[in-house]
Amino acid sequence: MDENKEFEKKVEETEEKIEEVVEEVAEEVSEAAEDIAEKAEKIVEDAAESAKEFAEAAENKIEEGAQAAQEYVSEVFAPENKKSPAAAIIIAVIALLIAAFCVLLGMGKFPHLYNKYNHMGYVNVTGRTIADIADEAGMELPELLEEYGLPKNMPANTQESAAYYMMPVKSIARMYGMTFDDMKDLLGFGEDITEDTAWGVAEGEVTLEKYIGADNLEEFKERYGFGDEITLETKWKEVRKTVDLDSKKSYDEKKAAEKSDGETDDGEETSAEVEEETAETAETEQAE
Repeated sequence: MDENKEFEKKVEETEEKIEEVVEEVAEEVSEAAEDIAEKAEKIVEDAAESAKEFAEAAENKIEEGAQAAQEYVSEVFAPENKKSPAAAIIIAVIALLIAAFCVLLGMGKFPHLYNKYNHMGYVNVTGRTIADIADEAGMELPELLEEYGLPKNMPANTQESAAYYMMPVKSIARMYGMTFDDMKDLLGFGEDITEDTAWGVAEGEVTLEKYIGADNLEEFKERYGFGDEITLETKWKEVRKTVDLDSKKSYDEKKAAEKSDGETDDGEETSAEVEEETAETAETEQAE
């Protein structure tokens, strides 16, 4: 009997010891799990941040790479160019662009990366985007798009000029206080131009005779450096880029001058002001 009691006592002690060990192990495992979870969360955050940084950096470079690759391929495959294309290089470039595209697509960056409206050949005279325009007007972007009849999915980084030329003719007419029929008569639109036609398309089909007037042709040609190839029958789309590039140059010069004036106003003295102060100082010294 005593032996049985002794055995039962040892069993109880053993069970208690096992329970203590299990509790200690469970606590250690729990702490380790929490530590691992924290580390895992940090790794995920770091990975997400790294991916974001990569996406942002890639945004600035992929378009340049795509353009360079396109120009290279166009040159290699030009009819007058007989040299063999560097197929391996082209494939490598395309593979790199596809990989970057996949990353950016996963980050939701592709609409910002490739904006089809910014690749329609229009000159962005002011350098502003529709996001800038909406902000200056105190409007939300969807409000701006609806107000001017622009596509609802037009990205915020669409260039101002691209958006302007994408506006339907009816919106342009309204901006100038006209109806579509008024503008059609004024600019001589053909029957293929409707009130919903994009302004860039409609304007491009207008002849110089209608757009600037017959009496202004020679002055127009001299102003923009055109030769005899430009006539009253020339369509606006044939001269628009030259005109817009000139407008951009004038705009950039104006902004640079305004910036320079602003810096002077903030404390920088002009040479005339310095000379005036020097003369005043000299007069004071002579009087003394």
